[in-house]
Amino acid sequence: MTTFETVIICFLAWGALVLCGAFTFHILKTKMDNKKFLVQNHRELWTYYCDHLEELQDLFDDKAKVRALTKKEHMFAVMLTNHAESAYKMLKYDLVLNDRKAAMRDFANVYRKPLMNEYWQSARQYRDADFVKQIDKLLGKKQG
Repeated sequence: MTTFETVIICFLAWGALVLCGAFTFHILKTKMDNKKFLVQNHRELWTYYCDHLEELQDLFDDKAKVRALTKKEHMFAVMLTNHAESAYKMLKYDLVLNDRKAAMRDFANVYRKPLMNEYWQSARQYRDADFVKQIDKLLGKKQG
C-alpha cells in the first residue's frame, strides 16, 4: 500500500467518523426537540386542567361515581387521550428521550380512575389498535 492510499484511507475514515458524529448529534437534537414539544403540550394540557379544576376534578377522583361525563370533562378526556396516544407513539418509535416505563405507569394511573376508565371503554374503539392493546394490557384487560 502506498503512502497516498494510506492517506486517502485515513481521510475517508476520518470523514466517516465526522459524518457519524454529525448524524448522532442531529438525532439527539431531534429527540430533544420532540421531548420539548411533548412537554410543552403536556404543560398546556395540565394548565387547562388547573384553570378548570372545579369542573374537572372528578375525572381523577378514585371515589367518583361512574356517570356520564359533562361536555367539559369529555373534551378534556379527549385531549388527554390524544396527548397520551401521541406520547405513546413517540416513545414506541424512540422519537423522544424518555423513560418508557414511567410513562406507561402514568397512563395506567390515569385510565384506572373510574370516570376516565368509563371514558376509555367508550372511546377505545376509535383509537389506534396498538395504543388500545397497550392501555388494556396496563389495565389488566384480556385481549380478545
